[in-house]
Amino acid sequence: MATTGYEPEDFLKEHIPYRLELLDTYCTAILLGIYSGQSSSRIASEFILPTEYGFKLTPTTQIFNIALETGLITFRLLIEFLGLTVDVSGELKAIEAKVVKRRMDDFPISKIQDVNGESLAAVNPDTIADLKVFEGTFLGSGVTVDVKTKFAEMYVQANKAAAHLVQRERPYHGLDNYLACLVLRSLVEVVVYDRLNERKLLKNLGVWSNTLLHPSVLEEHDRAVSEAYKFVRRKIAIQH
Repeated sequence: MATTGYEPEDFLKEHIPYRLELLDTYCTAILLGIYSGQSSSRIASEFILPTEYGFKLTPTTQIFNIALETGLITFRLLIEFLGLTVDVSGELKAIEAKVVKRRMDDFPISKIQDVNGESLAAVNPDTIADLKVFEGTFLGSGVTVDVKTKFAEMYVQANKAAAHLVQRERPYHGLDNYLACLVLRSLVEVVVYDRLNERKLLKNLGVWSNTLLHPSVLEEHDRAVSEAYKFVRRKIAIQH
């Protein structure tokens, strides 16, 4: 007997929150790596960042390396869910502007409808360009992220650093990637869950991965998450 597949409600309640959780785990892995040499991290030298002589291989390091690479792939998945892709020149584009269209069983944002039966609109590159620059700080470190450029860069990183074997190093564990993830997470929250008045579906986001952070780092993470969300909300007008 053939299955009918997943319904939009399944994506709203399970699949998208699960992907956002993976993105949050990626953020956790980045923070654990950056602060691995400080007392604010519980993982300390067990973290998985490459050394001059290769990777330090332990069960912990392998798990968190998986978290980093899965996070990058998740970043690309959510970009495409919102209706965006990157062309051969490295520019962020609308998926429908490309010659190669979506597969029939892909689940884009437009398959979700609001209470009036209207499909949620895909995010276009101009909307991302309008976000311009997000200036964030973390434990005294300031980072400026050009959102459109960084989104395109991380999309390519997912292709090259996680999905292919390549000879050129493509670092993907810096604070700039971390802040870009917070902006993308907030973008999904705003254009999907805020539009549908369903933020309650995300109430447990980060509960598992964030337990790995030292309280001082977790406090900074929560503040950065809030800043990113307010930043996106200010930039994007939501019509109910």
